[in-house]
Amino acid sequence: MSPATLAAGRIAAAVRPGRAADSHADAVAARLRRLAAAGRTGMLPFSGQSDGAIYLNGGRVVFAESARTPGPAGSGTPPIAEPIADATLDLLSGPSGPSRFRSTRIPAAGLADGFSVESLLAEVARRQNVLEQFAGVVRADTTVVRDPRMAAERIQVSALQWALLIRVRDGATARALAWELRRSVFGMTIDVYRLLRLRLLAAVDYPARTGPAALPGSTLSGLALPGSALSGSALSGSALSGSALSGSALPESALPGSAVRGVLPVSFTRAVTGRAADAR
Repeated sequence: MSPATLAAGRIAAAVRPGRAADSHADAVAARLRRLAAAGRTGMLPFSGQSDGAIYLNGGRVVFAESARTPGPAGSGTPPIAEPIADATLDLLSGPSGPSRFRSTRIPAAGLADGFSVESLLAEVARRQNVLEQFAGVVRADTTVVRDPRMAAERIQVSALQWALLIRVRDGATARALAWELRRSVFGMTIDVYRLLRLRLLAAVDYPARTGPAALPGSTLSGLALPGSALSGSALSGSALSGSALSGSALPESALPGSAVRGVLPVSFTRAVTGRAADAR
């Protein structure tokens, strides 16, 4: 049994005597609830497959970071709550385990007021549910390639989708594209899924599919994701509401000028390849 698994079991046993940990995420959630109830200020570090930390101030989450997710790109972009949710999702979904809570200075990039642990955990659970809906088609680390087959003669794409398409190279994954475009891994995974549905991308790591109905239908109709528990935080509508990203946590308007959509012809592969060379 891995050290991270053993640590998770010890954490759960300490927080809920007599009960075994339901999962790694449950064990970490129990630890975070205990820290929140005590009003602690400091850092809960994680180590293992993904190093990172969750920072609390007076029991409220003000920052989180993971080695496998992009952090804030700069002032105001992306909203700070999205990198926090993205990093927490990664830390609670992987085998990394938390160690001893430490008193430390809160990063300057952290939120002033933060949000409750319960709100963050509810958002993580919502995102895990969303990703599970198409986990059989694509995950954050699924290799994708541009698909030269198109069912339609012309197809409309947003500026964000175009920016993604021209960056798909050998070995491309949603996680790698998220780092390159400085977007959340969660959001980029759904953006890649959208392009799979449009048959502009194909997943290399899964069996080949044929026909327009090959990809399973999703309850993410238009990907207007359900409302987030993190109301009053940084993403409105779908996640961490109250910030610069409207409607969904995965807006197609994340890049300047993306309201202007382009029409992609059947010969898009040659055009995309040329633009990709320019973008390198």
